[in-house]
Amino acid sequence: MFCARDRFGEKPFYYAIGKNGEFIFASEIKAIIATNLIDPCLSLSSLVHYFQNLYVHPSKTIYSNIFVLPPAHKLIFQNNKILISRYWERPAVIDISVNEAIVTFKNLLYQSIQKQLIADVDVGVFLSGGLDSSTITTLAAKIKPDIKIFSYDFETKSELRYSKELAKNIGREQIILSDNNPELCTILTEMQIVFDEPFADSSNIPMYLISREASKYVKVVLTGDGGDELLGGYTSWYKLLYYLDKLKDKSAIKKNILRIQASMMHRLNLYKYSQNNNLLHLHNALYLDRMQTSIGDSLSRFFIDMPTLKNLFINDQEIKNINTIEKSSNMNLNDILYSDLTNYMVGDILVKTDRTAMANGLELRSPFLDKDFASFCISLPLSLKINDKSDKFILREAYKTVLPKSIKNRSKEGFGAPVKEWLKRRDFQKLITDYLFNKDRKIYTIFDFKKTSRFISNMDQITWIFLVASLWLETHEYKRIEM
Repeated sequence: MFCARDRFGEKPFYYAIGKNGEFIFASEIKAIIATNLIDPCLSLSSLVHYFQNLYVHPSKTIYSNIFVLPPAHKLIFQNNKILISRYWERPAVIDISVNEAIVTFKNLLYQSIQKQLIADVDVGVFLSGGLDSSTITTLAAKIKPDIKIFSYDFETKSELRYSKELAKNIGREQIILSDNNPELCTILTEMQIVFDEPFADSSNIPMYLISREASKYVKVVLTGDGGDELLGGYTSWYKLLYYLDKLKDKSAIKKNILRIQASMMHRLNLYKYSQNNNLLHLHNALYLDRMQTSIGDSLSRFFIDMPTLKNLFINDQEIKNINTIEKSSNMNLNDILYSDLTNYMVGDILVKTDRTAMANGLELRSPFLDKDFASFCISLPLSLKINDKSDKFILREAYKTVLPKSIKNRSKEGFGAPVKEWLKRRDFQKLITDYLFNKDRKIYTIFDFKKTSRFISNMDQITWIFLVASLWLETHEYKRIEM
């Protein structure tokens, strides 16, 4: 049997070996468990990764005996043996002029959208008003004038003024979706079944809601996913790393220090990292600051650091050998972009969009992740992605005469949910009392009840992470816990 998964992990592929040697595969973990051919074992290392990152690492699953085929890999099952190998490699950086790059960039993106619009059902496009979705919408409307354009008005997080401006600019009507009174606690509980694994990126709820509403009109929707990771779009994150990396050249310190201070100097003591040539070390260290930012504003790791987690576990000896820090000393910023493309995007962004959409019978397509277009973007030199002028440089330059100025110059805004406000609600308080302040819950067979109760008492992002974990553990069965 020959199996393969798409290059960037838009769709999942899970597999396991059954009790009698059966090769079992599916696009959902629940389907594998439903065969009753395996006894799922909870993976402690995957659980640790979840608590530090909000999601399970994309190369593993929450179960130690259910596996995931990585993106860009093939699998051959023959003679009761599994052979896995990579079928696609990261393209090398090319030497190309700005003008030539822009021409190729525009041609490949246009061709990608043309291909993505092919369907035997109605196709729509999600328009948030950000740079990526505005570009996709503008080009899609040019190719398919009758395409349905969807924007979403979600509680306190609304970008409607930008999406309306774009729709007016291209002369198209937009459908504004909203759910003014969603049953959030019910949806949060449903998410534990939809996702199969613990997943605490709170933007999965607004994504679920917009998918549910859009599915009433169409069955396929184009999105702008992938643009940030391909082109360095998390402004306060990648741009900061860009300026700090330039500090390796001591002559650049005076020129860039004000920009650094303007970005995030007030959050971290960055001086010691500016003396360190290991950009990946800086990358990992800066992730710690993410607890103070919303999910879309910058990438993150380590919402909860390992010493803290170790203190909360009932048996801290079980996690003493778990190492969650990637080890490499030679990564440049282009390497970090690719790392986030193959880790954060696969484990968080694409899991979120795929699961919430498919749960509503909606297929999402990402033109930025077309194999030809994405490969070209990966191969571009960093200066065409991030430079002193802007992030997403080539995208802004390519469509500067097409997009409204307000959108063309916009920085990345997150699609996070107001977690702190939600947790204050009476229905959430009841849920928290039931699932986090009840020592009989499954989560307290893993964590110390008294220590954890104190740790989660601030009703913040940390509380949310533990609430999701407790809900997930109560929803799913497992035979035992393994490393």
